[in-house]
Amino acid sequence: RLIDKFDTGLEADSAEFCPASVESQTPRFLACGCYRYDEPSRKRIGRLHLLEIKDEAASGATSAVMMYSRDSAFGGVLDLSWAGDATGDSPRLWTANADGSLAMYSVGLQDLTVTASVPPPAAAAGAPHGDGCSGHCIALSVNCFEDRVAASYSTGHCALLEHPEHQEASATSSSWLAHDLEAWVCQPSRWSSQAALSGGDDCQLKLWDRRSAGACSRSLRHDAGVTMIVEHPTVPYLFLSGSYDESVRVWDTRALGRPVHSLSVGGGVWRLKWSACCQRLLCAAMYNGFKVLAFSSATGLQLLEEFNSPHSSIAYGADWVGSFSESDRQLVATCSFYDHLLCLWSHSF
Repeated sequence: RLIDKFDTGLEADSAEFCPASVESQTPRFLACGCYRYDEPSRKRIGRLHLLEIKDEAASGATSAVMMYSRDSAFGGVLDLSWAGDATGDSPRLWTANADGSLAMYSVGLQDLTVTASVPPPAAAAGAPHGDGCSGHCIALSVNCFEDRVAASYSTGHCALLEHPEHQEASATSSSWLAHDLEAWVCQPSRWSSQAALSGGDDCQLKLWDRRSAGACSRSLRHDAGVTMIVEHPTVPYLFLSGSYDESVRVWDTRALGRPVHSLSVGGGVWRLKWSACCQRLLCAAMYNGFKVLAFSSATGLQLLEEFNSPHSSIAYGADWVGSFSESDRQLVATCSFYDHLLCLWSHSF
């Protein structure tokens, strides 16, 4: 059920709910990032939208209020992620930006404040891109888990930051050249502070262990660029990948020779998000809309539901959180690109 929709003005590419709980009594925020390449000026411009989601446990009513929109000082916003401890009155939001930087914001009800800006790794600043041309480095993804932040870049580099809020703005804990083409995603492992997973336009998914001098411990080839990686929230040896080849794959680190399950969803897989129950996945399938998938170790992946209207463009951003008012209901946020549309939905299992 569609609750509300918003015109984001610029092309929308990412949306994520801020973690919250009924007990915390803090506002539940939804952030949406936008990116546009302006041909006349040859500039990459961006915008952040912050919404407050009012999900009343007592009345069962859900509504969304656009609190404010702010133009990005760092160019287009390619991705965003709430910090792992994003609770309290001023949660922290990270963005991956078109100028190559990562920016950290402190978010409030009235405005947001830049509290840190991390430039791209020095090796990436003038490095050649996948097309062989050197030039502007773009930060393509940012992902947070607890006190760690991982980022990937258009030059194929990846970076990991630890306790970034306590570092100098120019510091990164480690960075390396991970892929021959654009690195679309880098994910810090929830199971090891020394591990990370990355995916690139070179069709490779790679597992990294910083204890081995940054060496790649395993490389898994796909049929097209690897755009999304998510670990299972409760099973340490399972993770999923999404690719331009339109398939979602489930991998078992105990036997990485081939995926243990796979499902074609069409259109290219840009975003995968686990539900609170860890048995459902929300998928943004680019040219084939949004999907709800079921997963179990026994039966694998199954398509449960598809929805798109009123979206009419590339499905990029997707996230969901448990409802305060109903235990079997999820609040879903989706956004699409050229129609610059952000939607809030209610989904019941």
